[in-house]
Amino acid sequence: MRELLITSYLFVFRCFYVLFSTLPLQDTTVFWVTYGDNVKPISDQLKRTRREHKHVLIYDQKYVKDVEAWQVERSVQYSVTQCIILAYYLATSKYVFLDNYVSELGVSKVRRGAKRVQLWHAAGTLKEFALMTPQTYASTRSTIKSFKKTYLNYGDFIVPGEGGAESFGRAMSLPTERFIPLGMPRTDYWFQNNEGLKEQVKRTLDVKEERVVLYAPTYREYEWNVTDTLKQMQQLDGLGWKVLIKLHPTVQQNLSLDEVSGITIVDDTYTINEYLLITDVLITDYSSIPYESCLLAIPTFLYTPDYERYDETQGVIPNYPGLLPVTYSSSFEDVLDWINSDERLTESKEAMHVFQNIWYEEKSGHAVERIIRHYYI
Repeated sequence: MRELLITSYLFVFRCFYVLFSTLPLQDTTVFWVTYGDNVKPISDQLKRTRREHKHVLIYDQKYVKDVEAWQVERSVQYSVTQCIILAYYLATSKYVFLDNYVSELGVSKVRRGAKRVQLWHAAGTLKEFALMTPQTYASTRSTIKSFKKTYLNYGDFIVPGEGGAESFGRAMSLPTERFIPLGMPRTDYWFQNNEGLKEQVKRTLDVKEERVVLYAPTYREYEWNVTDTLKQMQQLDGLGWKVLIKLHPTVQQNLSLDEVSGITIVDDTYTINEYLLITDVLITDYSSIPYESCLLAIPTFLYTPDYERYDETQGVIPNYPGLLPVTYSSSFEDVLDWINSDERLTESKEAMHVFQNIWYEEKSGHAVERIIRHYYI
């Protein structure tokens, strides 16, 4: 029944898209986003340099909370009930920037003279996604065919470099020539004057002279007792670390803090990238964060106590952790041994510094400038 409803909606969307495609293309830039943080820097710069263009935001209200901060001429909260207006802007806008899967693209080929740019929301991947997940393997042929059509209609796909192109190309069955190595817009500000921001984040979290360890596990699609892991992280507090925990919103909602102390659960006051600015050591698992935090040369450990279950239900990349020069283990004793060794932390920092030059082909801090120059100049 659900598949029938989706098919019916996409048929209607396609009809409107074809109809609106008879209209001339407009000097409009659309930002169609789920998360927005990798697209907003493009929007901000275009407001300064391309004022003659109309800017339209199509957003997911679950993740984009401050719509006014985009300062666009029109904003549209994504909903299937907005089918006509979504089809209109997709069909008549010269530029469309995306950061996630958009099913409507599967029935909407890119018009001649228009540009679609998939910025995605990660610089790499440690977990399987798109066509490579266990769920997709179990899907019907028609569903998989629909996925492939959508990926083909993404337009250009912006990545840090060849490694990202190979990872995403494999997952989405896209040819290498669809990928353009221009960088990650949301990391540009890391290379600007941000000392004031660092001090602000430290004051908010009461970070003084302690070294900061950030634990940022990824989302699980199964029930996961994160409290047990947080109790383990408490041991780091006793070793003199300031322990920050960044959890997925759905995990944090179900968390009882009565059983844990000595750690700080951080919220969305700041983005994960802003927390990374004050991070000395990162502990994660199957998250893509290390593909960006390598730009800050942050020593990284992948703690994976549920590796087998995660691989079975959601899937991890072949030869996990791939090219990432990180230590990984399912034993917390290994975490303690690693973080207590200044020599190993130094080795990890140096390895991540080298990796950034492998994963990123262009100079960091100028992704927005390169992308705008590539499409608008």
